Amino acid sequence: MRICKDTADSERANNMYNIGTDIEKTKRIKSAFEKIKNRVYTDGELSYIESRGEGKFQTATGIFCAKEAFSKAIGTGISGFALKDVEVCHSSLGKPYFAFSGKLSHFSHDSFSL
Repeated sequence: MRICKDTADSERANNMYNIGTDIEKTKRIKSAFEKIKNRVYTDGELSYIESRGEGKFQTATGIFCAKEAFSKAIGTGISGFALKDVEVCHSSLGKPYFAFSGKLSHFSHDSFSL
């Protein structure tokens, strides 16, 4: 994931990107899913996860990792906002993107690339 500071022009001006990554074991998310799902995932994410059938825990893990990577890229870690304030959505072609609410509503999904 990378953050585009303001516009394409500012990217070219400073060539600086903030990058966040995260790796998690699917087994860990699977074992904790029922306990964490209402704190971590939005209703839209939960619907998407359930639609994935047997691959739902891999999907849940990927969404969790995207949220963790986002928090690292903005430099705060998971503090000052709820994980549900950042939602991983998917375009009609399946491309993931972020949508923001709550304490993160000042961010634009156009500012981030997954």
